[in-house]
Amino acid sequence: MACGTPVICSEVSSLPEVVGDAAVIVNPENVFDIARGIRETLLDHDLRRRMIEKGFQQLRRFSWDTSARQVLETYEMKRSSRGPGRASSQVASRGWPPPVGAYAAFLNTRPFVRDLRRLLAEHP
Repeated sequence: MACGTPVICSEVSSLPEVVGDAAVIVNPENVFDIARGIRETLLDHDLRRRMIEKGFQQLRRFSWDTSARQVLETYEMKRSSRGPGRASSQVASRGWPPPVGAYAAFLNTRPFVRDLRRLLAEHP
């Protein structure tokens, strides 16, 4: 998308959420569906043009700075909710907080931050 290339994307995992309506979504386990996506993208010039435009629009929704800030705010919120004197050994025994790098693929999604906050609230 960032290069102005139409995207054909798998319907599994978080990919549809990331690409939004800026890609042709296909079932990765169905060769006919993959072929359909490729055929539509290659032959429909209007579709390709719309996908490129929507791809650039979709990119503006994401920012590493915003994502990193949201994750750090979430960690800070969790740390402040523990209060002073709380045993850090409980946190360390669970490997908490996990390294930010573990979430690199998901940092751009608002649902990720929402889910992270929910998980943090469930594990005081």
